[in-house]
Amino acid sequence: MKRAIPILILILLSTVAYAQETDGGITPNQVFLWKIDKGFERIRLLFAGNEKKVEIYEKILAEREAERNAMEKINNTKALERISESKVKLREQLQKHITVLQEVRAKLLEKNNTNALKGIDNALSKSSMVILRSITSGKR
Repeated sequence: MKRAIPILILILLSTVAYAQETDGGITPNQVFLWKIDKGFERIRLLFAGNEKKVEIYEKILAEREAERNAMEKINNTKALERISESKVKLREQLQKHITVLQEVRAKLLEKNNTNALKGIDNALSKSSMVILRSITSGKR
């Protein structure tokens, strides 16, 4: 039994990797794999620093857009709804991230820490651009 769990995880991960290589990504019509893929995204975000987190959000939102395009081609309305809901949640999470960055920035201003301000300002700028791109890319 103890050996079965790592083997099962390995098979699952290889299935996810294969699906991403063969058809451009795991799409919501592959419900089980898509939920696992989203779980891995949440884990990556959990352990990412401020600037890296923004890059991950940007990649995930771009992936959702590619998934949307794929689902439009086969006219899968349920999958399109799932993608739309996911994009809204991702934007909300990114907006919360921006709020936290703004609070940190205010504290750094109080302490006159100009070195750290540069990194926070960079992350804020990137975050705002990611949100804007994700909104404008979804308008068709």
